[in-house]
Amino acid sequence: MKFYISCISLLFFSCAEIRTDSGPFDHSVELNKVYETFSRAYADKDIGLIEAIYTTNAVYLTPGDTIKLYADDFIPGFADMFHRADVDSIFLKLEFQIRERQQFPDHAIDAGYYRFTRLTSDEVTDISLGKFITVLSRQEDGSWKFTHDGYSDAPQSAWSDKHDVIAASD
Repeated sequence: MKFYISCISLLFFSCAEIRTDSGPFDHSVELNKVYETFSRAYADKDIGLIEAIYTTNAVYLTPGDTIKLYADDFIPGFADMFHRADVDSIFLKLEFQIRERQQFPDHAIDAGYYRFTRLTSDEVTDISLGKFITVLSRQEDGSWKFTHDGYSDAPQSAWSDKHDVIAASD
């Protein structure tokens, strides 16, 4: 397991510029739709959309937490966050910048940054930024889902207006 985490870490920290290594495979449109769905789930506080983008045996790594090996172990955390946001009348906005993408016939590895904004009807209450690395796999029905998702904090300076942003369309 340490070897796996080390390999993923090396991949992530070695990317300074946007790179896309798709070779003969380019699934970017389909892969970006998974991130758009993720963003839409936050905007709509829709746990069903979160469930739709993760495999049931997905691995989920959070800062300072244990490794969660099944969606049933981490999906309730999203549901709780969405519920609290509803109770407090908080709007949620999640955006992504993919800085490196490696594509293969049936899986892809993405590394980049996310920006998570909480706001009320009249002001931003919190903006957090993090880095992430994900593995997505093509499912039997042709859809793409996260099989591995890991993230940690990043400085605000990591977000750049020079890079494309993937988010839910309004």
